[in-house]
Amino acid sequence: MDNKLHLDTDTCRWLKARFGLIYLKDGLAPFCDDVAKQQQREILNHIKQTKKLLTVTCSECDLGTLKPDHEKTDNKCPFGQKYCNCCKTGCKIACRNKVCGAIYDKIITSHVTKAPNWKNTDVKKWTNDSWSIAKCFIYTGGYEQKSSAADTDCAGLLHVIINNTYFHDRIGCKITGSDVFTKVRTYRNEIVHTSTMKLEKVRLDTYIDGMIAVLHDGKELKGKQYVQDTVKKLEELKNEDFIITSQRRECQIVLADMKTLKKNIDKGLEDINNSIEGLATKDACEKLERQISTLESIVSKLTEEVKRLGTDNSADKEQSNYENLKKDLQKRLIKLYKKDVLRMSAMPLEQESDLNDFEDVYVRPRMTIAKKDKKEDKKEVDVLSMSDIFTNDDESIKSVYVLGEAGSGKSSFL
Repeated sequence: MDNKLHLDTDTCRWLKARFGLIYLKDGLAPFCDDVAKQQQREILNHIKQTKKLLTVTCSECDLGTLKPDHEKTDNKCPFGQKYCNCCKTGCKIACRNKVCGAIYDKIITSHVTKAPNWKNTDVKKWTNDSWSIAKCFIYTGGYEQKSSAADTDCAGLLHVIINNTYFHDRIGCKITGSDVFTKVRTYRNEIVHTSTMKLEKVRLDTYIDGMIAVLHDGKELKGKQYVQDTVKKLEELKNEDFIITSQRRECQIVLADMKTLKKNIDKGLEDINNSIEGLATKDACEKLERQISTLESIVSKLTEEVKRLGTDNSADKEQSNYENLKKDLQKRLIKLYKKDVLRMSAMPLEQESDLNDFEDVYVRPRMTIAKKDKKEDKKEVDVLSMSDIFTNDDESIKSVYVLGEAGSGKSSFL
């Protein structure tokens, strides 16, 4: 029985697109790290000068109680933020070092929509960690533990570039919503969220060309050596002969070895043919012809062996890589649900604050199942386990209806 996973061409193209996202991240990370450090440095220098401070540092403030430097006007945030600290009830404490409130304001004014994602950041790190400021510009959650640009995926890096106006001054492209950075962010979502994990060549080329266009931005990115090296890797992914393995370096080695072998073979055959043309004796010609035949036979066997080894090795490693990707996806989904989904307020009237772990505040309701006996009389049976809900006489139930009064806990249970 053949237990190897043989991937079809369309699936291999999807894997190439995933590699493309990894390459794109490698090309953007150093740039984003440099610009984030520049932004933090300028913010701190501005605060130091305007507030006449000797040092600009703080590790004491908390986001939930931090008082911004700006004040609300007409009971509204002047920046249009719905959940800004200037409007929240409860005691707000101004930064004792006169720093964090000003950074809070600067993050808001640097955001294209004036609505940073505060869940990704830690206020206590703002003055000594530039990436803690940059993460406020990542729209989605799940990045609170990411400590650097190198530790952030390409989606997060693209969010930082697109949503942070400070980055706009470092790229030649104008962010309009239909620009190449925004398109590639959409491409990333299409690649990651496809259910078939297959791609046609024209679609793969579109994705890779978009990634290359991002790195070819003419202001600062294009001229950097690490960006140029990344572009070469992306261009190789468009080659149909590029072999997918679990290690990208092995892909390049296998492809390079096959090209070198072909080059050497062609040169050897050319040299022998030239030698034949220069010989006059019949015996010498026949001898060289036999050598050519032998060489061609050896070359044919070597070529087939290289192809076989490349295919078998690729299939084994692709299977391992595929299984690892599935396990990694499961872990990330569990982590995402625990941190961003399975959180709720203990007080229904305050849904946006003081979120707790679901299991800490959830009270399992008493539930019954409505059944009919042989006489068609309805009766209610208490639910003792999940299997009571989803199975009946050991057979799976396709449709389950949950009924109850308002506020009885239906949504929380689901």
